[in-house]
Amino acid sequence: MTSKIDTPAETIEMILTGMEPTVGAARAGFGPERRGAAGQGGAGASPSLGDASTFAELGATLMRRMTTEVRREVGDGAATAAVLAGAMVRESSKRIAQGDDPARIKRGMSVAVGAVISHLDQAAKKIQGQDEIGRICATCLKGDHEASAVLAEAIGWAGDGQILIEPKEGGGLELRRLAEMELHFGYASPAFATDAERMSCALEACSVLVMKVDGDVEPRALSRWLQAAAPPSRALLLVAEGLGGEAIEALVHEHRRGARRCAVVAIPAGQGDALLDRVAALTRTSVRAEGAKRLFEGGEPVELGSAFRVHVERGRTLLRVDVGSRADLAGVPLLPAALLQVGAATEAESAARRRRLQDALKAARAAIAGGVLPGGGVAFVSAQAALDALEVGGAERAGVDVVRQAIEEPLLQLARNAGEDGERVLQEVRTREGAFGHVVVSKTYGGVVERGVIDAVDVARASLKSAAIVAEEALAVLIPKAPKPEPTAVHTFESTREARGAGVSQPEPRRPRFLESFDAVERGGSDLLDIAFGGDELLSARRLPVPGANPRSARDFGAASPLPPPGVRPAGASRPAEASPPFEVWSPADAPPPAEASLPLDASPPAEASPPVDAPTVLRHVDVACPRRMWLGAERFTLVVRLTVAPSSLSVASRTGPVALRPSEPVRVRLSAPSFDVLSPLEQEIRIPASGDSDPVVFFLKPTALGERALLLDFLQSGNPVGSAAVQVEVTAMPGASSDTAHGSGAVRTSSGSLAEAPERMLYIAYERSPAGGALTFTLIRKGEVGRTFTRVPLSSSPEDFTTSLYRELNLLRAGKDPTVDALGRPRLAIDREDVDTKIRDMGFELWKTLFPEDFRRMYAAEREAWRDSSMIILSDEPFIPWELVWPYGTEPERWHDEEPWCLSMSLTRWLRRNEQGGGHEGPAAALRVEAFALLVPTDSNLPSAPKEKEFLARLLGQDRKLQDRSPKYATAKEVKALLKNGGYGLIHAATHGNFSTSAPDAITALWLEGGEPLSPRAINGPDIEAHLGAARPAFVFNACELGQGAWSLVGIGGWANRLISAGAGLFLAPLWLVSDDRAYAFCEALYRELANGAPVGKAVREARRAAKKDGDPTHLAYCVYAHPNARFVFGSGA
Repeated sequence: MTSKIDTPAETIEMILTGMEPTVGAARAGFGPERRGAAGQGGAGASPSLGDASTFAELGATLMRRMTTEVRREVGDGAATAAVLAGAMVRESSKRIAQGDDPARIKRGMSVAVGAVISHLDQAAKKIQGQDEIGRICATCLKGDHEASAVLAEAIGWAGDGQILIEPKEGGGLELRRLAEMELHFGYASPAFATDAERMSCALEACSVLVMKVDGDVEPRALSRWLQAAAPPSRALLLVAEGLGGEAIEALVHEHRRGARRCAVVAIPAGQGDALLDRVAALTRTSVRAEGAKRLFEGGEPVELGSAFRVHVERGRTLLRVDVGSRADLAGVPLLPAALLQVGAATEAESAARRRRLQDALKAARAAIAGGVLPGGGVAFVSAQAALDALEVGGAERAGVDVVRQAIEEPLLQLARNAGEDGERVLQEVRTREGAFGHVVVSKTYGGVVERGVIDAVDVARASLKSAAIVAEEALAVLIPKAPKPEPTAVHTFESTREARGAGVSQPEPRRPRFLESFDAVERGGSDLLDIAFGGDELLSARRLPVPGANPRSARDFGAASPLPPPGVRPAGASRPAEASPPFEVWSPADAPPPAEASLPLDASPPAEASPPVDAPTVLRHVDVACPRRMWLGAERFTLVVRLTVAPSSLSVASRTGPVALRPSEPVRVRLSAPSFDVLSPLEQEIRIPASGDSDPVVFFLKPTALGERALLLDFLQSGNPVGSAAVQVEVTAMPGASSDTAHGSGAVRTSSGSLAEAPERMLYIAYERSPAGGALTFTLIRKGEVGRTFTRVPLSSSPEDFTTSLYRELNLLRAGKDPTVDALGRPRLAIDREDVDTKIRDMGFELWKTLFPEDFRRMYAAEREAWRDSSMIILSDEPFIPWELVWPYGTEPERWHDEEPWCLSMSLTRWLRRNEQGGGHEGPAAALRVEAFALLVPTDSNLPSAPKEKEFLARLLGQDRKLQDRSPKYATAKEVKALLKNGGYGLIHAATHGNFSTSAPDAITALWLEGGEPLSPRAINGPDIEAHLGAARPAFVFNACELGQGAWSLVGIGGWANRLISAGAGLFLAPLWLVSDDRAYAFCEALYRELANGAPVGKAVREARRAAKKDGDPTHLAYCVYAHPNARFVFGSGA
C-alpha cells in the first residue's frame, strides 16, 4: 500500500528520494578519476501525481532524462549536472519548509541561472595549441592517460574532420591518420554496388589504378592485363578517363561472378586532368596516360596505388587513405580524418571504452569550439559575483540564494572526496582572485588552469541548465493548481464592465455557473475554461497567468489538453464583456472561424506608405513554447508564441539576441505543421506594445503521425518576411510523456529600420525528411492576403539523389553531350544546341509535374498571366531543388505552357528558413549598403574572362561609384581570411573556380584561391567575422561553379548559402552547376550595370540572365540568388 503525502515539504522530500541513487553515485565518484559517475536510473512509467512512490518515481525519471540529455548534447558533465540538481532541489526543500512560495523560488532560480551562464560565457578562454587540447582530453577521460594522449593526437591531426572510433581485435588503442578526398563522379554502372539497399559500393584495403585512356579498349586485353597487374585477391578501384562501355561491362562481369571485387569511376573526357593528378598523388601512384593498345597489350608493369577505404555511389566517390606521417601531400586538396581502433580483453570492456571516447571527443570538440574555464568548481564559485549584482527582491531572492548555494557544491564535493574539509577549501578559494583553486590530485592550492584543471564552457553551461530544468520540474509539482469547484458552485464577476469604446457603460453580467473543461496544466494552472450562462449561452475564457508563472517565458503556457479548443478571440475583435482577473471572457460571436477558414488580416501597405528609414523600432526576443513530447492519441496540445522584452534563461530563442521591430505595425505569425491537424487559424497577429511583452498567440494542434516532427513559424511585417523559428517535437505512441517543454529558436529582424516593397508573392516550401523520402508542403502568400496551403506532396526518394543526377545532366548538356547516352556508357554523341534547350525545358516540365500538387497547378493555370513579370521570393527549408528551372505547363482547358522558366518570367529570389542547427533565420535585408568592396580573382585561375571581370568591376565600383577597393593584391587564403575578419566591406565578389561536396558541404566545398588554396564555408566563423556580417549584412557574389548548392551537414543545411545567411549576410549569389567562362562574365557585367542603375535585385538578376543567354548553354539558368527580390543596392557613404 502506498503512503499518502499532504505537504509541499513531504512532496519535495519524496522527489529527492527518487533522485538520490543518481545523485549519490555522482557524489561518490566525483573527482579526477571518476568513470560514468552519473547513475543510470531504472525504467519506469511517467508519474501520475498523488502518492509518495509516484513522486519518488518522478525524481528518478527527471534524473534519468537529465543524464541522457547532457551526454547527448556535450558528452561530459552528467555527474556535475547530477550534483548541481541534487543541491538545487535540496536547497529548495529547505526554503519551502520555511514557508517560501515554490513559484517565486522557481522564478528567482531562472533569473539566477541566466546570470551565471552569462558570466561563464564571458569568462571562457579559447583553447590554443596542442598542449591545451591534450589537457582538455585528459579532463574528459579521467584516469585513462593512454586514451587521452591518443585522442588529443587524433584531434590535432583531424581538426574539424571526421574521427571514427571502431573496435579492433586484441588489446590496446591504435590511431590511424587518414586523408579524405571526394570525387564528384560515382560508379560507372550500378552493378558495382555491394549494398543493394543503399546502392553503394564499399572497398577495404584496395589497390588504386588511375588512367587516362585514348582509344577503344579491347575487353579481353583489359582483363588479361589486370590479371597480371593487380592480384584478384585484393579489391581494385579504377579511376579512368575515356574508358568505353564495353570495357566497363567486362569489369562488371568479373565483379558479379566474384572473380574480383572492384569498382570503376568513369571521368568524362576532357574533365579529368587535374582530378586524376590529385587522386594519383593521394594514393601514391601515377597517371597512366597512353594509347589503349600500348597500355593494355604491351604487358608493362604498373605501380598501383592504395586506399584504406573507398565508398562509391551514384555521382560521388569518397577515398580514405592511411597517410601516416607522409609529407608529400602539400598542395593536394584533402580533408584530414582519423580512425581510433579500440581493443580490450572483452567485447563489453571494448564497448564501454569506445563510449567513453565518443563522449570525450564530443566534450573536447565542444571545448575547442566554445572555450574553457577554470576547473575544480572554481568557475562556478567565481560566478557568484554575478548573483550579487542582480536586483531581485522579495521571495524571488530565495531562488537566487538556492542557485548560489548549489553552485558551491561541485567544489565542496571534490574537496570532501579528497579527504579535505570542504568548507575550509571553499573559504580559501573565495579569498583569492582569478583561477585560484584546490588541485585535488596534489592536495595543493594554486592556479588550476596552469596545472591542467579545466572544464569546457559548453559542458559547464549544459550541466547547469540541465540541473536547473530538473529543479524547475520538481518545483512545478508544488505550484498550486486552479481548484476544481463543484459543478453547482456559483461564481460572480465583481467588477463593472466597460466596452473598449469611449467609456460606454455595460450592464452587469448574469451570474455564471462554470465548470473547468479539462485538467489543470502542469505549470501555472489551467488556461482555458468553458463557462455556461443559464444553460443557453456558452462563453469561453482564457485564464491569465497565475502568480508564479514566469513572465519572461512562454513555457508556462505550453501544455496538452484532452478536449477540442474553445473559442480564441482574434486580435482586434470586439470584446463585449471584460472579466476581472484571473479571467477574460468573450462571446461565441467573437470566436475565430473554424480551422479550415482563414483569419482576416489587414492588407499590406502600399510601397509609398512604407515607413521611412529612421522609423522607430523596439528590440524584442522570440519566445516559442510547446510540449516537447506528446501522445499520438491526445486530442490537442498548444503552441504559444510571444515577443518579449527580455529572454528566458532556459529558452533557446534567447541566444539569438534582440531584434528590431516597429511597434506601430502588427507582426503576422504563420504556422507550418506537417503531420498535424491545426485546430486554430494558421495565421495570427501579434501586436507589439511600445514597452513590455506582447500578448501570446496560441495555436492548437493534434498530432497525426509518430516520430520527430518540426513545427515552423514564419514572421511577416508589412508583407515582408522578417524571420522564422523552428521547434522540434516528438510524437510518441504512449501517453504521459508531455511533461517537459520545448522552446523554439528564431530570429526576427528588419534591416536598418527600413522595409523594402513587399514581394507580390511569397512561396513557403516545407520539407519533411524521412527514410522513405519525405514530403513537400507548399504555402502561397499573396501580397496583402492570408496564405493558402496546398496538398502535401509525398516523395519516394531523397531530393539529394534527384538533384545530383539533375546537375550532372546539366553539366553534360553544357558540354554538348547527351546525358542519356552518357549514363548508359555508350560512345558520347554531341547534340545540337536546339536539342540542349529542348532537354532543359523538359527538365523544367518534369519539376512542375512531379513536385507541385494538382491544386497548386490548377490555381496557377487560372491566374498565370498575373504571375508574369511579378516578384516572388521562395522561402524553403530544403537545400537541393533548383526552383529557378520550374517551367509550368498544362492541358486544361486547353494545352498551354509558359514561354520561359520561372527565373526568366518573374523577378525570382530565394531565402532559407532554417540555420545550421535547424533554428530560424532572420529575414532578408531590404537595403544592401556598399561603401567598400573586395574582388577575389586569383591570377592563376586560367579563366580568360576573370581578369576582364575584375577590371570591369574595379572601374564601375571604384572609379565610377567612388567606393573603397579593399581587394587583396593576391587572393590567398591568408589574405581573404584577414579581409573577412577585419570587416569594413559591403560586397565581396569572387571570379574563380569552385566545387561543391554533397558529403561534406562545409568542409570540402571550396572557393579556389591563389596558388590552388581552397576556402571552405567553415572559414565563416568566429566573433569578428560574424559580428561584421550580422551588423553590416554585406553581399556575396561567387561567380564560381556549383557554389550555390546546399546539402545536409551534421546538424542542418551545409554549404556557402546557409553559412553566410546564418551569419547575417544580406545577399548570396552563385551558380548551382558548371558555368561557361564567357557567359559567366556576360552575366556579371549585366548584373552590376542593372544594380548600379538602381534596379532591385530580382529584376537585375533577371536581366543578367537574359544578357548571358546563349543557345545550347544553360549557364544563364544556373544562378540562384538568396535575397529580397525588391532589395536595392545603395552605393557610397551618402546612403
